[in-house]
Amino acid sequence: MMPNVSSVFSNWTSPVQLRVVVKRADDFQLREDVMQIAPFEAVMQPMKAQSVDRKPEGMRQWRWWEAWTQQELAPDAVVQDQDGLQFRVQAKTNWAQSGFFHYEMTEQPNDA
Repeated sequence: MMPNVSSVFSNWTSPVQLRVVVKRADDFQLREDVMQIAPFEAVMQPMKAQSVDRKPEGMRQWRWWEAWTQQELAPDAVVQDQDGLQFRVQAKTNWAQSGFFHYEMTEQPNDA
């Protein structure tokens, strides 16, 4: 049995307001609907260079981020921060027994 460390998050996380972006086809056009979700506590930081070096060749030039949070996100979900930066969930590690989830995310290109 793993210890539940979810109480630690309240001491070293910061509120991150992320919105889930849902893509759907409408009249043969791709539409993006932004679904507002409540702000949640998370730790986000750029991924270490050693971890990025282990990625497949074509993925190394992407901007990789790591996130630790108690909020569960679906794989391949797109989330957007308050500044308009979008991140796609590439991998999810389920540490729910310990009270959190670890995500590997890539920063999406800004179309603006």
